[in-house]
Amino acid sequence: MSAIFSPLFDDATLAMGQSFTITSGIAAGTTLLTQSGIVPVESIAVGDKVITRDRGLQPVRWVGAWQFFNQADAAAVHFAAGAMGNHEAITLAPQTRVLIRSAMVKALYRESEVFALAGDLVNGTTICSVQDFAPITMVQMLFDHHEILRANEMEVESLHPDRAFAHQLDEDTKSEIDRILPKTSATARQSLGQTERTCLQRAQSRMFCASR
Repeated sequence: MSAIFSPLFDDATLAMGQSFTITSGIAAGTTLLTQSGIVPVESIAVGDKVITRDRGLQPVRWVGAWQFFNQADAAAVHFAAGAMGNHEAITLAPQTRVLIRSAMVKALYRESEVFALAGDLVNGTTICSVQDFAPITMVQMLFDHHEILRANEMEVESLHPDRAFAHQLDEDTKSEIDRILPKTSATARQSLGQTERTCLQRAQSRMFCASR
């Protein structure tokens, strides 16, 4: 999947027209809880403070938006309201991690909360691949740490530096991000490799879906 990056803000975005393969993000129109109240993701700027699950208010270090083009084998995922608990409807890129919790998760993994990829949770009813092939504007944010955000009241991940930058962006882009956020430099990135929660494999996520 390719995407064209469109800068939204001055000093923490990259040049217009760069090509990426980015498969995580939150659809424009989705709201987040911030220090200023409920704000659409596309209106959040670098320096704004967003409420995170584990560390409270955290400043946004980098933000970007791009056009996500649905494909038959890699489409955005739409969650109906209430599909994963008490939340509003939301659309995510397929490799955005969603926080899940259940008695089965705790029994199997001895953890009360784990991450699963949005694309692995599709059940064809309340969680569906988007069939409309019109491009969707996706937004993603980077913080000093991997964070859990409340997006339309659903708990989802922020951009994960190791996965997104090391494997999906070109060297020029990574260098620019290193300048903006030194913690994502090649050496420090190793310490950012761990996500905030354990991540389920696809088969495990499917088992979770089947149990619901």
